[in-house]
Amino acid sequence: MAIRTMTTREAYEADPRSETNPGGVELVTAYPGHEAGRLDHGRACSHYTQGALDLRSEGLYPDCVTEGSFSDRCRGPMEPLYMETTHVGLVLDTGEYNGYDDSDFYAVVWNAEKGTTERVEYASTRGWTYPNSAVADATPEVVAAFLAYQDRVRASVAQAREEAVRKAEADKKAEIAALEEQRRAAEALVGKRVLVLSGKEKGAQGTVAWAGVSRYAKRPTGRVSVLRADGTRIFVAVREVREETAVIEAIRIVAAVAQAVGGGAS
Repeated sequence: MAIRTMTTREAYEADPRSETNPGGVELVTAYPGHEAGRLDHGRACSHYTQGALDLRSEGLYPDCVTEGSFSDRCRGPMEPLYMETTHVGLVLDTGEYNGYDDSDFYAVVWNAEKGTTERVEYASTRGWTYPNSAVADATPEVVAAFLAYQDRVRASVAQAREEAVRKAEADKKAEIAALEEQRRAAEALVGKRVLVLSGKEKGAQGTVAWAGVSRYAKRPTGRVSVLRADGTRIFVAVREVREETAVIEAIRIVAAVAQAVGGGAS
């Protein structure tokens, strides 16, 4: 029967079920506990009889109790139920989500337009939904489409996993290569005078006494120990220093270019 849920009188009037319209909204008048015309008498009412069924479509009796607590008041007459059937031939499975206080009931249905599955909640203990129901009724064609969808998902997941592994391996190789390049650059500075051009030690200068790789940072990086004139040592990343002669030469070239440009302008 696919998914069957309560709906409104307006929906029934707009699309009633009939022999020529089997997919329309069904009128249910004899659902146990919610019969059409049923009166529920409160305990304070003279018409109250435990377990008795009182059907009276014209309404409450003149002497029915209409005030007081919920258990003392009379209610009715009840309307019939209007039940709508949907997702015929599309329900693949049903399940229940157990929350801390309540449970929600759902059906797994096939969405042909999207080419995937989706969950449809059809009942819950959060409210009165006892008449609602769902039954797995997927057609062979729907089952076949679902199985093909599962194959596509598995293939996609496997491909994504392989790509992630390849990327991780490539990133690791690149990191190792970059680290080796930093190590060689650091070792090439041992015994040479350097200037610190960036970082918190910017402006410091001295002689490189040690070069290596620090593994205490978030990512391993090449570092050098610079012995300053006052005998103190500082440790900085190799990318933050330049050989003093290279810096002096760079300054000389910049100055020469600036002079040439200035002379040409005059």
